[in-house]
Amino acid sequence: MNRFKAAWRRHPYVSLLFVVVLALTLAFGIRTVTKARDFWHAPIAQNQPLQEWMTPRYIAASWHIDKPDMFRIMQEVTGLDPMVTGDGKPQPLDRIAVQADMPVQVLIDDLTAAILAHQSEKHD
Repeated sequence: MNRFKAAWRRHPYVSLLFVVVLALTLAFGIRTVTKARDFWHAPIAQNQPLQEWMTPRYIAASWHIDKPDMFRIMQEVTGLDPMVTGDGKPQPLDRIAVQADMPVQVLIDDLTAAILAHQSEKHD
């Protein structure tokens, strides 16, 4: 304990900075663990209504569709090859709609209908 007091007396600003950084690390660590726990207890909601910010992978996870099936559905609806579109990063529906030269709401409606048809075929 005497070493801490001596360090505090010799280097008060550094010691204070260390305490602040330690407190921030602890606070953000607790926040991260809490958010992770909440996520794992309630992962992606099932069958979320499609929105323009969603990516095909997110939709596939929410609607429990295999990724190859989801990409096939996207290609049928948009006419675009999902492996060629974008810059290698997942593209949200609003960007895909621009690339397909169609209104985003039309894409969402067509995609929803195609997903529902895929699921009804799967369950038959």
